[in-house]
Formats: sequence, C-alpha cells, structure tokens
Amino acid sequence: MTYQALAPRCLLLGLGALLASTTASAQGFNVDFDDSAFGTLTPASTYAAAGTAGTWNSVMVGTSAIPLLDKSGTASAVTITLDSNLSADLYSDNVNTTGDDGSLMDDIIFGGSSGTSYPITFDNLVNGTYDVYTYAMAPDNKLAYVTDVDVV
Repeated sequence: MTYQALAPRCLLLGLGALLASTTASAQGFNVDFDDSAFGTLTPASTYAAAGTAGTWNSVMVGTSAIPLLDKSGTASAVTITLDSNLSADLYSDNVNTTGDDGSLMDDIIFGGSSGTSYPITFDNLVNGTYDVYTYAMAPDNKLAYVTDVDVV
C-alpha cells in the first residue's frame, strides 16, 4: 500500500509497522509495539520484515511524541504518538511464532472491543511517497477477534 504524504504527517493503526521510502529523500522506520508489563521484545536489526532489515523502535501504550531512529539506527526528527484512548499493551505467546517473528507479533496494543479506531500518528515525516507495511493479527483467538488496519 502506498501513501503519498501531502504534509509531513500520517496516521496508522496496526500492531507492527514499517514506513519504507520509495524515493531517495524520504525516510524508513521499523516500529514494534511492545508490552510494558512483559518487557521489550523487539526484533533484531537483522530481521527483514517486508525485506528491509534495520533498527526497530520499541513503542508502548501511554507514551507520546517518541523520537524514532531510522532503519540505520540514526536519530531522526520523526516522532510517533499513540492515541491516549488505546487501553492496553498485551503479550500473547503464539505457539506459531518464534524468534524475531514472535518478537514482532506476540506483543500487541489493544484499543478495546468497541470498534472505535484510535490513531497512531507519525509527525515530521519528509514529504514524499511511502510504502506503509503493517503486521497485525489477533493472536489469541483468530475466529472471535477481528484485526482492522486503516491508513488515513
């Protein structure tokens, strides 16, 4: 999915995300949403979700305007903010995920079951075209829970 940044800001809902540049002037970031009670389970920088390895940023519920490192590990002006209505970060050890796959997918953020969307906002992005990859699932009960991701 490609998102054309008209202003240096975009919204994303998801459990794991990668913003990948499709132009030389844009930026690339790996973000893993972690569980504050269980700890950080961020994939290794050699982990190539969507084919692009690099530094992973750990983000937890209750944090805002977190500065992000780009995929090379360099500090950037880009920040991520999670909507204050996101209710929980959780850990669910899915037996079908191990290693870096498990580090990315076993810890999640949860906004509740009301069907309301709560934005995750990236600020200070360089204008350009971005590919936004999300990795999302309801790891505890794939038949009863639906995972929904929107890029606005």
